[in-house]
Formats: sequence, structure tokens, C-alpha cells
Amino acid sequence: MIEEFQSYLLFFLGAWWIALIALVAGAFGGRHSQRLVAGPLVMAIIFIQVWIVVALAKLAFGYVGYLMELSKNVQAIYPEFVMPLAAGIYVARQLLRLDAQKHGRLRADTGVPPPRRRARRPY
Repeated sequence: MIEEFQSYLLFFLGAWWIALIALVAGAFGGRHSQRLVAGPLVMAIIFIQVWIVVALAKLAFGYVGYLMELSKNVQAIYPEFVMPLAAGIYVARQLLRLDAQKHGRLRADTGVPPPRRRARRPY
């Protein structure tokens, strides 16, 4: 009973760390280094969504790696870390882009930030 609980706890903590890394990489990394940061509540909601995606991806890719009979070292690296991380980064990036487009911080047609307007100087 205790071993099962520890196993589930370690699984969700592992998914939590991967989701946190994915959210930070999705918000501050990427093409043209656009920083897609939302408000604290929106970031918390997106984090929970990314956490769920990472946990499901970790289960799915871990099972596929088990079926392919990968060694323990390869299983720990690719199917249980890299692939869920990539899925989490993709989902976080898409959700943050969607939020930025919704609030006008990102143009919907090209996906780049709107041009900055220079302040007029009174002469």
C-alpha cells in the first residue's frame, strides 16, 4: 500500500517538474525569442493543463517504450523525459500564443508582436 502511494507520488512529482520546465521553456523560448507571459491566474491554469498533458504523455510514451523493450537507461531518458517535455512545451506554447492573440499582444494573421508605436514628442 505504501509502495503504491510512493510510486504515484513520485510519478506526479516527476510530471510536475517536467511541466514546470515545459511552461518556462514555452513562455521564454522559441522562435524569435517572443516572451509569451500571461497573468498569474492564466499561467496557473495553463500550468495545470500542461501538467495533465505531460502526465498523459509520460504514461503513453513510457508504455510504448516498454512495448519496444528499450533498456532502462534509454527508457528513463527519451520516453519518460524528453518526449513528455516536448509535448508539454508544444502545448504550453500554443496555449500562451492563444492567450496573447486573445488579448492583443500578438497579431493573429502573422503570429508576431504588433509594431511598437513611438511616442510623439511635443515640439
